[in-house]
Amino acid sequence: MDIDDIVLEDIPLELLQTPARFARATGLSEHVVRHWVADGVLPTYRIGRRVLINLPKLKQQLLNSATKKKILNNKKGVRK
Repeated sequence: MDIDDIVLEDIPLELLQTPARFARATGLSEHVVRHWVADGVLPTYRIGRRVLINLPKLKQQLLNSATKKKILNNKKGVRK
């Protein structure tokens, strides 16, 4: 699956999601989502040690296609 295949309209209207919940909602593996978080591909918000994915910011980035380019250069979440 690629970032272009993610349909954000199907994700519940929450502002922040855990990587696990985001993975389930998008059909991505949790492993890939966590790599994207670690690599800075997905926008996050931290509360203490908890990392949450910022959905409004992600939607804006996708509209601007900046995230799409990062992900394509990142080889689908595999670290270099």
